[in-house]
Amino acid sequence: MSLFQCPATACNQGVANEHFPTRDALTDICYLPYSGGNGDQDWNLVLNYANNEVGFVRGQWLDGTHTSQTCGGAGAPVTSGVPTLSLFQCPATFCNQGVANQHLPTRDALTDICYLPYSGGNGDQDWNLVLNYANNEVGFVRGQWLEGTHTNQTC
Repeated sequence: MSLFQCPATACNQGVANEHFPTRDALTDICYLPYSGGNGDQDWNLVLNYANNEVGFVRGQWLDGTHTSQTCGGAGAPVTSGVPTLSLFQCPATFCNQGVANQHLPTRDALTDICYLPYSGGNGDQDWNLVLNYANNEVGFVRGQWLEGTHTNQTC
């Protein structure tokens, strides 16, 4: 299954193994509603626990109960002092990369959805999952680069 860094098939692409008997464990974080009103066409933001890749997938491709949390209501608003903030599709700098414009005065609106704790215990080194509302790109960024109140929700 393809996991796209934005709700479109033209975006950076990650993967989730959906082949039996070793399916990857996915969690459905939130969704962006489809304007046509058919829930199967919503773009669901999922995290693949097998490789920590995050991305959007159409609801029709997910089994089980879908989240009722819209991405518009998830997380805490944040900004960054980094003018062109990199958003990585997994919590590592070698993963697919998206961007968020943080140039003043026209910063992209960002929300800090959840975080993956850093094993060393320093919260500034946590990998925070951020959604950029300007282009709907999603990705991980180190907590030290975010300004404002971080979410306390772990991924």
